[in-house]
Amino acid sequence: MSVNNSNPDLTQHAPRSPRLRLGGYALLPRIIDKGRASLTEKLGAYHYRGVGMDRHFFKFVGLDHESISKTRAC
Repeated sequence: MSVNNSNPDLTQHAPRSPRLRLGGYALLPRIIDKGRASLTEKLGAYHYRGVGMDRHFFKFVGLDHESISKTRAC
């Protein structure tokens, strides 16, 4: 089954693995999936609030999840 990563539906499948890298950053593809799903209200049981593993990524890059979700450019 093919997964549409530009408009993920996390009520139907899981986000990408936290081990997958994008631009050298682990967690980034997963965070993008969750952010995009949050924008379309298809987040399912996942959270996109800058907590858990996501918190470590945002702290490392010096961003917060709210600044990214406000851009709506995902």
